[in-house]
Amino acid sequence: MEQANRDKIKELRAWAKVNIVGKKIRHPQFDRQITITSTGVKEYLNQPFRAYFEKNRAIKDIVYILQNSEYLGVSDFRSSEKVVYSHIFETLAIGDMRSWLIVREITNGDVNFYSISDSEKVLTGLKRK
Repeated sequence: MEQANRDKIKELRAWAKVNIVGKKIRHPQFDRQITITSTGVKEYLNQPFRAYFEKNRAIKDIVYILQNSEYLGVSDFRSSEKVVYSHIFETLAIGDMRSWLIVREITNGDVNFYSISDSEKVLTGLKRK
């Protein structure tokens, strides 16, 4: 990755820390509060994506994008024993392509924004919850 890209990601991460990390979000189709964490912001910004730059710029609108996405349910997409569920939300807000926001429900009860994907693999085993 070239230096300009690294600098932009560092700038976006710093912006997110001040403006959205710790923010609690309500979604009309989801009964739990979703917390934006620094880990989620980092994962989101590092995630490969076809519309990579548009995705990174969209971190500034992630609260609005998440609140206006469609809740699809829970997926078998898990990468840790601490993850109880990966909740999947669909959006067309980034590059006008289908993509999925991932919210993790952790064993301690926390529900945290985790990342984004443009890969349908996150829909594996999707069940309406």
